[in-house]
Amino acid sequence: MKKPLVIVISGLPCTGKTAFGTRIAREFSVPFFSKDAFKERLFDDLGWSDRAWSKKLSLVSYKLLFSILDVQLAVRRSSIIEANFDPEFHTQILNDFGQNYSCEFFQIHCHTQPEILLERFRARWEGGARHPGHADNVTLPELEQLIYQKPFRLELAGTTWNLDTTDLVNLETDDLFTALQEYF
Repeated sequence: MKKPLVIVISGLPCTGKTAFGTRIAREFSVPFFSKDAFKERLFDDLGWSDRAWSKKLSLVSYKLLFSILDVQLAVRRSSIIEANFDPEFHTQILNDFGQNYSCEFFQIHCHTQPEILLERFRARWEGGARHPGHADNVTLPELEQLIYQKPFRLELAGTTWNLDTTDLVNLETDDLFTALQEYF
């Protein structure tokens, strides 16, 4: 029996992670779980207020994401997970899943130029395209710092594919989809 594959889509906010994860899920019929999808459901049910509350629900959302992954891997099911994973905290958690379940990782690290990322972030916030519970109106300074601090790429056993998402319309993904097709 083939090992389950965990496709980990990592990167900073506004690098196209969710849209790309949705596309892969459709193409390969693999369940897709997004940290922010859990978080937004929590906002809808528990309410939202400020950045501190948003951060608290982020922590809960990561726990939900990893709980779902645990359930999927327990039945040897491949999955796609997506978030702005923090390498300092999440690398070990995911590598432990690899050890415990003997799964394979295929990380797709989405990245773009800092000025493009900040422009997308502002447009998303100003356009109301994201749940207000994220408190994006006060997160911009945090994001500006994060852009230059670390790449938000995890050090996982397995394949890492760096995907430049600067041009989301003409994204070059043929080789990536071929590599995934070989697995499935």
